[in-house]
Amino acid sequence: MSQLKSNKVNVVGAGFSGLVTAYYLCRRGYQVDIYEKEDHAGGLIGTHKTSLGLIEQAANAFLATRSLEDICDEIGIGLVSVKKEASRRYLFRKGKPVRWPLSLLGSLRLFVFFIPFLFSRKLFRPSSGESLYSWSKRTMGQEAAEYLVSPAFQGIYGISAQHLSANLVLKFLFKKR
Repeated sequence: MSQLKSNKVNVVGAGFSGLVTAYYLCRRGYQVDIYEKEDHAGGLIGTHKTSLGLIEQAANAFLATRSLEDICDEIGIGLVSVKKEASRRYLFRKGKPVRWPLSLLGSLRLFVFFIPFLFSRKLFRPSSGESLYSWSKRTMGQEAAEYLVSPAFQGIYGISAQHLSANLVLKFLFKKR
């Protein structure tokens, strides 16, 4: 990392990445100001207690690497160990937790999408500027876009599928071999 001319650094966003960036800058002796538009830190990551149990938003797990454990120890945050039952994943549909969020018709449409996709991917290549949500709605249907693709990728990237580029996220699927 090259030396900055000033000892002051502004970090925009108090999500996980912004907070970790600020942490490492502070450890290197920089004076850090964090700017966040929301009224809380953590970005999309959050846990909410409901009558049905705990609900995780965005990424709901981190690999407990030695680096993460060291950071948590240093700043006084205890890591919660993963329970066996945590491997059961649910999505919410119409206010209820479900293991598979698609109806029979939505599942059939998803199946019908995969058959030609396996043999001719170029037919499904994202358009320039197309969001992941728009692409999945166009190719797999509204139901799959809303209840399967969007929650899955928000959990991975921590941002809505409507704000993700289909070209960037799916480029590995459409590389020329």
